[in-house]
Amino acid sequence: MQKGLFSFKQVSESPVIHAHQGIATDGNYFYVFHNNAILKYTKDWELVGADYNVNQECGVSHLGDGDYYNGYLYVVADNFHSCNSYLPSKICVWKAASLEFLGCHDVSRYKHEVSSLTVVPDEDAFYVTSFCDSRHIFKYSMRDFHYIGRINLSNAVKFIQGITHDGHFLYLVSGYDNLVWKVKKDGTVVGRVQEGLNEGLDYDDIHRIFYILNDPGGCNSKIYGFKNLNREDPFKQFTVAFWIYLNSLPGELDRDFAGVIYSSLRPYNFYLSKVQRALVMDVTTYDAEAHVKIPERMLSRRHWYFITGTYDGEYVRLYLNGTLVASLPLHGFPRFPHSLMLGSEMLNRNPWYFYDGRLDEVKIYNRALSQHDIEILYHNDLEKLNYWYFSVDIRGLRNGVHSYHMWEGSITGDSDTTETRCLRVMGVPTRTN
Repeated sequence: MQKGLFSFKQVSESPVIHAHQGIATDGNYFYVFHNNAILKYTKDWELVGADYNVNQECGVSHLGDGDYYNGYLYVVADNFHSCNSYLPSKICVWKAASLEFLGCHDVSRYKHEVSSLTVVPDEDAFYVTSFCDSRHIFKYSMRDFHYIGRINLSNAVKFIQGITHDGHFLYLVSGYDNLVWKVKKDGTVVGRVQEGLNEGLDYDDIHRIFYILNDPGGCNSKIYGFKNLNREDPFKQFTVAFWIYLNSLPGELDRDFAGVIYSSLRPYNFYLSKVQRALVMDVTTYDAEAHVKIPERMLSRRHWYFITGTYDGEYVRLYLNGTLVASLPLHGFPRFPHSLMLGSEMLNRNPWYFYDGRLDEVKIYNRALSQHDIEILYHNDLEKLNYWYFSVDIRGLRNGVHSYHMWEGSITGDSDTTETRCLRVMGVPTRTN
């Protein structure tokens, strides 16, 4: 295990708050967890809501850390006295807007104490930690709270107080060595990123800030915000390219739309729209969204087309067979897609709205290809060989010496040209196709 250097840089600090367990945020509000209360704050730390009856509602004496997802708060709770005395163990749910208590789900039969929880939407799962178990992370279904299994940690993380994830890695707070540990989702402990008297933590994926509840004791708890200096920035640019063969046109669909490529968290989606009678590309950033389309009149049934969509941080562009068809201005960071669905949309995390046709040679790049690169990619894929570019109109070649280039394109989307070469024509047919 490589411990490495600390990589978190503090960027914010709250006033003193009276809480000792954890923190969650939806990007607009903070939800702070105390042993016996949930407190709701604005981003300026104005208290705007509270539930002081959580122990009675949950039927336990102790809340742990929790998470916000899709309008709800999910928090672990138990009767912790020691690692031999903590039952029952529960996952409890509140409405985030009103802090209305909705109920608890008892997970005691899986025989582990609960200290913190994070929601992993792409897996439809809660990742739950135990203060007493330093070797495992436990997974539960978001649909019915049944136990899925556990992740084995490659190295012990003792007295786990909190857990969150940033889409790439998990982050665990250890109450034993006062460190925040970075962990791969397969359980490999990568290194330490922050040190402090910490309890729970959460990652704000809108502003890309980690919030950590620091509790030095004596009712002096504060929430600190950190940037991860070593974390790879979310992809600022991308290109999605693919070949598509349509058995039916968008206007002939028997429903409103049919999915072609669906990305989780929706940074980019391609679909056929019956209403718009077009192949549409949606791009969504944290700031806004844009919709560009290829009209149905430019498409035909049972014909292969090369579709390319790009985003360079300023413009969304959509190409058909290497030719620019539509573009719109757009700014902001797209969310990083954790999964991809080819040939359909997604409904309730299941494939749905399939389109009638074929899809081939899907390529995704972490940069925006230029139109020239896209043209080379189109010809390379179409002809399955390097693209030859003549400096003259080859339809009118006469006897003599003519010059030409050869454009070369790689699978990574890069293109380059050879030196100028010569072609000697000693005789041409009377007709050239």
